[in-house]
Amino acid sequence: WESKWRWLILIVGGLLVLTIGWTRLYLGVHYPSDILAGWMVSVAWAIGASLLIKIRI
Repeated sequence: WESKWRWLILIVGGLLVLTIGWTRLYLGVHYPSDILAGWMVSVAWAIGASLLIKIRI
């Protein structure tokens, strides 16, 4: 993560996540609770995966 591209990747990734969530709401294919639950599960998975990687390295 110590590269010059770190912030660009984080910003673009965050905007992509927000845009997809908004379009799901706009098109009426998901409820807000669906999107929030998906985000929470994703964050929990990412934290768990990063902890497993740090333990094994």
